[in-house]
Amino acid sequence: MLWKKKQEGKNHDCIVELYHCNYESRVESFFKHKELRISHHKDDSEWGGTGMYFWDNEGNAEYWKKQKDGKADIFRCYVKFDARNDLLDLTDLNVEKRLDQFIRLASKEPKLQYLKKASIGDKIDFFCEKCNVKLVKFFGKYPKTSQTELLDSENRVQKLTNQVKVIYCVKEGNGGIFTGNIEKS
Repeated sequence: MLWKKKQEGKNHDCIVELYHCNYESRVESFFKHKELRISHHKDDSEWGGTGMYFWDNEGNAEYWKKQKDGKADIFRCYVKFDARNDLLDLTDLNVEKRLDQFIRLASKEPKLQYLKKASIGDKIDFFCEKCNVKLVKFFGKYPKTSQTELLDSENRVQKLTNQVKVIYCVKEGNGGIFTGNIEKS
């Protein structure tokens, strides 16, 4: 692989609990048959690119539900994947550096020079397609997230916040990574 050594014969499987927030009528095929509902939002290019988006915990899914209109449903599901070969973990600075290097090298090719000015989502999509990555993990900044007195302190030394959220984007065509039942939360 271009960005990491494929480790044959070693098991690096992970199972991660994820949450999706949407109307049941819009995700019925996902709920019943594990078929991805690919987001086509105009802002996806500024996030994790093309795919279906998930939160890492129920509280973050509840936050998103409130941001929408408060009427959407929350679904709990599980994904099983090889952490070394299927995941682009952009919460890891070393992975981010390798992705940046990969995009810089690829954009030197005449047909790929568009990557220099492409959005982050388009760069992620390009990389995931070339390297057969099934899902992307990244942080999102949500400064409007309400905080309790515990974290919203006047203490400037305190570093804790709940305004950074972990998001997963399952790339198109990878519905097979879902394992177990998908349930309304």
